[in-house]
Amino acid sequence: NDIEELKHNWIFRLDRIHTAELIEINRQWEDDLQRVPVEFHLFDRLVYNYESKPEDIEEDVALIPENRRSERKPCREKARYCSPYKKVIRNVFSTFWFFRDIAKYWENCEIISPENVRQEFIKKLQQLNRNYQSTLPKDRT
Repeated sequence: NDIEELKHNWIFRLDRIHTAELIEINRQWEDDLQRVPVEFHLFDRLVYNYESKPEDIEEDVALIPENRRSERKPCREKARYCSPYKKVIRNVFSTFWFFRDIAKYWENCEIISPENVRQEFIKKLQQLNRNYQSTLPKDRT
């Protein structure tokens, strides 16, 4: 499943199709998959080490206070309490592949918008947390 805007995008692995049959459809063939611009922020070492992808349509480095990361409000001036983050906007054709790609950044990445993509990622994180809750050692403090 995907977000509503991308549900109609299908990807087939031809190496897994053993038999095929041509059928006529009453629709115009699309030249490319539909895409949704997704904004995400990168922190810490990724601010300057992130390698751009061809689908990235915008990149910018800004400053944000360490203690206000979740508010996503950049500092107006360079101050000691501010740290840089990289804002990236990427054209995404599938949340599955996008989530898989940014998973390597984990705690150094935050999806900002659109909200439905952010919420889908939160749902996946919540499920991941539930999967591991029963196997995590109890806190002994």
